[in-house]
Amino acid sequence: MDVLNKAYGQVAELFRSMTPGARMTAAMLLVTIVVSLTYLFVFQIHTADEYLFGSRDFSQAELDAMQSAFAAARLDEFEVVGKRIRVPHSKLVDYLQALSQSNFLPQNFDSAIDEALAKSNSIIDSKPLQDYRFSQASQKKFGQVIAALAGIDTATAQFQEVPKGGFPPQVERKATVAVRGTAGRELSPTLVQAVRTAASGWFGIQPHDVTIIDLNGNVTFGGDLATREPNGPSTPYADAKRWYESYWKSKIEDCLAVYPGVVVGVNVELDPETDNESKKVTVDTQPIALESNTYTKTSESRPAAGGRPGAVPNEVPSNTPRDITSLTSQATTLDENREEQVSVAGHQQTISKKASLVPSSVTATVLVPKSHLTKLWHQRNPVAAGTEPKEPTDAELQPIERDVTDKITKAVVRTLPPQDPTAPAASLVEVSSYEDLPPATLAGPTATASALAWMTDNWHRLALFGIGIVSLLMIRSMVRTHAPAAPSAAPALAVVAPPEDTSEPAAALEAPALNRRARASGASLRDELTAMVREDPDAAANVLRTWIGDAA
Repeated sequence: MDVLNKAYGQVAELFRSMTPGARMTAAMLLVTIVVSLTYLFVFQIHTADEYLFGSRDFSQAELDAMQSAFAAARLDEFEVVGKRIRVPHSKLVDYLQALSQSNFLPQNFDSAIDEALAKSNSIIDSKPLQDYRFSQASQKKFGQVIAALAGIDTATAQFQEVPKGGFPPQVERKATVAVRGTAGRELSPTLVQAVRTAASGWFGIQPHDVTIIDLNGNVTFGGDLATREPNGPSTPYADAKRWYESYWKSKIEDCLAVYPGVVVGVNVELDPETDNESKKVTVDTQPIALESNTYTKTSESRPAAGGRPGAVPNEVPSNTPRDITSLTSQATTLDENREEQVSVAGHQQTISKKASLVPSSVTATVLVPKSHLTKLWHQRNPVAAGTEPKEPTDAELQPIERDVTDKITKAVVRTLPPQDPTAPAASLVEVSSYEDLPPATLAGPTATASALAWMTDNWHRLALFGIGIVSLLMIRSMVRTHAPAAPSAAPALAVVAPPEDTSEPAAALEAPALNRRARASGASLRDELTAMVREDPDAAANVLRTWIGDAA
C-alpha cells in the first residue's frame, strides 16, 4: 500500500504541476493508448472472421446467388475462400439477413424432392404433371450429388424416355450428364467412370446409355465404342485385360512393399475364346438293351352241334318230353408268342466347359531405384570412425544389384499364376535398376515477400501499436519536462566566509563547506559547483584553483 500511495502522490503532484494544455494532451494520449490496447487484445479477438453456415462448401450456383444477395445489401467485406464464404463476425447477422431477404437457403440433396412435394396437389394436378415434377426433381438431386464429388464443381443431368412404337410399346431411355471440373481441370478417367456408374444406377439404365459432357475439355464421352472413352474401348476382352493387370500389379506391389520406390508393370495376355465347351463319347463293343417287349397269345375254338329245326331241337320250353341226344364236340387251341428288343451300342459321354478370357501369359517388369542399392552398400560397408563416407562405384553396386534381382525374381515368380514350367524365370520377370533423381524443391518465399505479406495482414495492428508507442514517448517527454526541480540551497550556505583573523586562505575554507553542503543536500558535487559558478563566480574560481593546486 505504501508503494501505491507513494506512486499516487507522485502522479498527483506531477498532474498539478502541468499546465491545462499539457493536462488535456496527456489525458487524450492516455485514452488513445487504452483504446489501442483494447482493440488489439479484445476487439480483434471477438471480431475475427468466420465462415457462413458452419464452414460448409457451396456450389458455384449457390456462390453466385449469395454474392448477388450481398451486393443488393451493399455488403462487401466478405471473402470467397475455395467453395466457402468468410465474413466478419461482427457483421454475421447482416449477411444472414441479406440472404434471408433474397430467399436464399443452402440446398441439400433432398431440397428438390421437398420442393416437388410442396407443389404437388393430387386433386388439381394430373398424374403426368406430377410424374414430370418428380422426374425433374430427381434429375436436379442427381446433379447435386455429382457436384459434391471431389474434383467436380457443377453438374446437371437430363433423363429422357423416347417411345419407339411397336406392340407392346417400346421405350428408349437415355441420360446425359454435363459436368464441369474444379479450377478448369478436365475430367479424369476415374471421375468419368464414377459419373457413368452413378447415372446408370440412378436412372436404371445401361452404362452405354449414358453420355457424359466435359464442359472444361469440350469432350463428350458416349457409351458406344465409336466415341472416345477415357479407359479405352469397353469390350469384354479389354475390360478383362485391365482387371487382370490391375489385380496382378497390386499383388506384386504388396509383395515388394519392403523395397521403397519400386516400380511395377504387368502385362497379361488372355485366351481370346469367349466360349469353350468340349464333349467326349466312348463307344462300347457290347450293345446295351434299352427296351424289351414280350407278347404271348393263346386261343381255343369249339364248333356248336347242329340239328333239325323246331321247338324240340332248339330247346323251346314245352310240356312235351324232349329227347336228349349226346353230340360229339371238337376243340382247337392256338398259342402265339412274340418278343421285341431295342439295343444300342454302349458308350460314355463327357461334357466339359472352360472359363472364358482366362490369362494365358502374365509377365512383369520391376524397376528398383539405385538409391536403395546405395543404402544397402552403406549398410554392408559401414564407415569407420573419423573417416568421411564415400559413394560406391558401379562395379561395387553390381553384386548388390544381382542379389536384389535374384530375390525379387523369385518372389514375383511365386506370386504369378502357374504357367509353362519349362519357361525360364527371366522370360516372366525382368528386374532392372533406374536412377532416381531427387525431386525438384520449390523455392520458398523470400524474406521480403514474407515481410510484405505479414505487414499487409497486420498493418492496422502495427499502426495502433505505433500510435501507442508514440503516445507513451510523448507522455514520458512531458513528464520529464514538467518534473519539479531539486531544491537548491541558499547562496549564503554555499560559501562560508572566512574570519578576518585567520591565517588560512579563504579557498581552504570554501572547499570543505562545499563538500559538507553536497553531503547534506544529497546533490552531486557537479550540480553544486554549477550552482556556485552561476551565483558566485569568484568563489567557484577559488575552489577550482585550490583543487588544481592540490592535484599538482
